[in-house]
Amino acid sequence: MLISVFAPEKGVIEAVTPPYRAFKTANDFLMALGKEAIFEVEYVGLTPFVSANDGEYTIRTDRLLRDVSKTDLLIIPPVYGNIADGIEINADAIPHIRKLYEKGCSVASLCLGAFLLAETGLLNGKKCSTHWAYLDEFRARYPGIEVVDGAIITEVGNIYSSGGASSLWNLVLYLIEEFSDRGNGRINFKELRLRYWPQQPGRIYSV
Repeated sequence: MLISVFAPEKGVIEAVTPPYRAFKTANDFLMALGKEAIFEVEYVGLTPFVSANDGEYTIRTDRLLRDVSKTDLLIIPPVYGNIADGIEINADAIPHIRKLYEKGCSVASLCLGAFLLAETGLLNGKKCSTHWAYLDEFRARYPGIEVVDGAIITEVGNIYSSGGASSLWNLVLYLIEEFSDRGNGRINFKELRLRYWPQQPGRIYSV
């Protein structure tokens, strides 16, 4: 099971590293139970070395996004700072994301990563989640997409999205559970999610 974490130019480091480390830890968890590791986890990007936040971090990618012909899950973290600037600097990623989806890849956006995912057109006519503070900006920019207020996780077919900030952990853990089941190494994180990320008033999940 190949998990590709896209490291966007000027990505938010606090959102780029969690899915990578979490899927790696899931492998450790499986092996501790006497099972085989089922996830191959990689960073992909537009360049071999990607600058994160304001440049204080650098991520070394395992492969260029353009060289990825197939993966099981592509995760799209948010960009740091101005949304429009972040979209522009990562514009070259858009056709590659769309092409992978068309080949059967599942796609998940974390927090404001929904903006970059929306640019692909894959969310047109669908629902998604994003950071609550950017709902109006998202709706104005993408009127053909229904952004769900209060949904921590939104799932439409094989497209997933999370709400803002720590909501990304709910989606990451959900994806580990979902994709470990596909790889015959079932991991149940429901209790963990409820213990550390209890349901808030309103909807937590939308389909």
